[in-house]
Amino acid sequence: MGLAGLKNGALRSRNISRLDLIVRWGGDRRLSGFLPAQSVYADFYVRDEYGPDFKLRHFGSALSWFERQIERSAAEWSEG
Repeated sequence: MGLAGLKNGALRSRNISRLDLIVRWGGDRRLSGFLPAQSVYADFYVRDEYGPDFKLRHFGSALSWFERQIERSAAEWSEG
């Protein structure tokens, strides 16, 4: 059914794997119903810029931030 399901409310997400990182712009700190099951353990990276002002460098910053999160989590696991 794919994205065509958006028109009639039949969009299915069961074939979408778990999300690790969600990038939000515009300062929003909520999911708004976005893939609730897949995003339950995701990290959120929030920027205050709105969509048109969100640049590729901001995405690079999000990936760098996420990499540090992974490194921090790995260090915590190795200590525990």
